[in-house]
Order: sequence, then structure tokens, then C-alpha cells
Amino acid sequence: MKRNYCIFVLCCLFLFISAFSQTSYYSYQTGNWDASDTWTTDPSGTTLQNPAVPGASDYATILDGRTISNPSGSRTVTSLTIDAGGILDITGTTGHNFGTVSGQGKLRMTTVTFPGGTFTDFFSEDGGTVEFYDYAGTEPNLPNTISVMNNLEISNSISSTRIIDLTHQLTLHGYLTITSGRFRLDNRDTLSIGTDLTIESSGGMIIDNIGGNSPPYHEVIIGGNMTNNGIFDMTNDTQYATGQNDDAQVTFIGEADNILTGSGSQTDFWRLIIDKGSDQTYILDIDVSNFVLFGPTNQNNVPDGSTNPNEPNPVINKALWIKNGTCKLGAGIDIEELTSGGDDYYIPLNGCL
Repeated sequence: MKRNYCIFVLCCLFLFISAFSQTSYYSYQTGNWDASDTWTTDPSGTTLQNPAVPGASDYATILDGRTISNPSGSRTVTSLTIDAGGILDITGTTGHNFGTVSGQGKLRMTTVTFPGGTFTDFFSEDGGTVEFYDYAGTEPNLPNTISVMNNLEISNSISSTRIIDLTHQLTLHGYLTITSGRFRLDNRDTLSIGTDLTIESSGGMIIDNIGGNSPPYHEVIIGGNMTNNGIFDMTNDTQYATGQNDDAQVTFIGEADNILTGSGSQTDFWRLIIDKGSDQTYILDIDVSNFVLFGPTNQNNVPDGSTNPNEPNPVINKALWIKNGTCKLGAGIDIEELTSGGDDYYIPLNGCL
């Protein structure tokens, strides 16, 4: 009995010491991770208390308005919180393990080697933003171990034409913003964007021509607005060609009115599908510069031409399919051709032009 009691006391003592060896640190000011005066134990971050660099058993929180950079070395903590307005920039460093990661702030990196940790909360709908910036190398790939994120930003101040590839299926709960550089779809997978797609003047979204036809095309799904002030090129075909030469099918979804706008030098769609809601209620307002449809216009409404002519909502296998919702064309939008053979161009019962 005495022996068991001693073991119990030792276990309690161990747990007590372990608990007190775990310290919560908060960003006191913008600075480098490895500088002790970057961190405080004051949760408000307004006073410098017990400055020290967070270690493997500690909890780190980056507060609003603070940017913490890690120019060298690898970091390990038990948990990391990046509050909204807070930024962690790991630059090109690797080998990190941030434990349980949460918050609505931003994680920036020039490497495509993603840090270790559990990012479930950070990647959720209420989570944060990941930015790949000034990425180096020859057309690096986004980490293919990550299939879901919240917001994604791409930027490259070194070269506006430098490419970063997406080679796997990716779902974004939030937005995709391409400030500069080229974001390229490279493996005929699906990119699903929960809210807005924004391409700035030095940015571009393009597709690769990898050959073969299985699956036959890339797919992009957009749940919000699209603004193109740069380059948006979703085809490798000549206009109205019947082949599928590594093209991208783009679908706008969501039970809300949205707009396709911008002053970009190239806004090339292969096949555009409007699938908003279940009737004509919700509108996609197309008012974007240099809008061009490249998809085939000589197809039947289904591949074998067997569509019932009395079917009110048939599949439309042409360049534009208004499946559900209303397609509103701005004053400067010119669609030269909607049908040139096969079935007539058909606006389904649930669609409106």
C-alpha cells in the first residue's frame, strides 16, 4: 500500500511539473521568432513579461497586427494560434512542427514544403489564410498532401510570369487571390473555390497541356464573384474546336447573385456553366474585359444526340450552358457564336439569358 501511494505521489508530481513547464507566449511586437523580446506572457501583448523564445512544450499566439518572421532554423511548439490580423512568415525554412494550429490569421512561406502540425482548425471555414510568395525553383508544386484549405493567396514579386502548379484536387472554403505570378492547373483535377476568385494585374491563372484525355478536362468551380484584372486562360484549343486539348470547364454555383468583372487583358473560357440555385432566380452578371468563349458550338446536347426534344432542362454540351440561374451580359460582351451544328442552342427552363 505504501509503495502504491508513493507511485501515485510521484505521478502527480510529474504531471504538476509538466503542467507548469508549459508556458503560453504571445507576440509582444513584430519581430523574429528567435528573439526573446518578440514574446511575452501577457495575453494582451501590451507589456513585456518573462520574455523568452517558445519551446517544444509551449503554446504560441501571434496577435492581431503583429508579424513574426522565421528567417532561419526550425521551430517546434505544442500549439500555435495565429489571430486574425496576425502573420507568421516562415520564409524558406523547413522542419517545423507547430502542433495544433488554429486562428484566422495568415501563414506565409516561400517554400512549398509545408510545416508539420495539425491544421484542421486553421483549414476550416472559420480558419486562416495560406500565402505562397516569391516561390523559387522550376515550376514548384503546391503540397499535394493538402486537399482542403480556407483561403489561398499566390504572389511572386520576383517575376510575374513565374509558375506554381496545382497537381491535385483542392477545395477552398474561402477565396483564391493571385496577386502576381502564374497559378497553373496541371493534372486535370478539380479546383473548388468557395467564395471569390481574384486575379490582380500582375497575376494569372492558366492550365497546362499534359496530353492524353483521361480525364478529359480540368474543372474549376467558383462559389462567389470573379475579378480578372490580369490573365485568365482556360483553354489550349483554337476557338470552337471540337477537341479537348487540356481545357478547363468553369462552373459558377451558389444561391446568390454574383459578378464576373475586371479589366484583364485575357479572359478566355473554354466551357462556361452557370449552375446557380434550382431556377432562374440567381444572376451571374458578366461584365469583364476581353471575354471569349472557346468551347465547341457544334455538339449535340448529349454525346449520343439522344436528348428528348421535349426535355425542359437538357444537358447542353456547347461552350455556354445556363443550367440554373440567369446569365446577364454587360454592354461590352460579345459572344460571336453559340451554335454551329448539332442541336440548336437551347436555354433550359431553369435558365435565362
